[in-house]
Amino acid sequence: DPSRPESVLSAANAVRRSDARYAGLTVELDRGVVVISGHAARASHAWDLSDALRRIPGIARVVVGTIDTR
Repeated sequence: DPSRPESVLSAANAVRRSDARYAGLTVELDRGVVVISGHAARASHAWDLSDALRRIPGIARVVVGTIDTR
């Protein structure tokens, strides 16, 4: 079932692992909301990941949390 939390989180992590720009970012599922945090070379990488995650069935909302861009 693609709407199960485990399936949604697994799909989100597969998208995150698909692009080296997202390597330092993490995705967590909190009450149906996917939260992105971690570190990235540019803040825009987190927003790009957010856009990609919104396309996954079962993900209604994506929030970009604290991103360290050092």
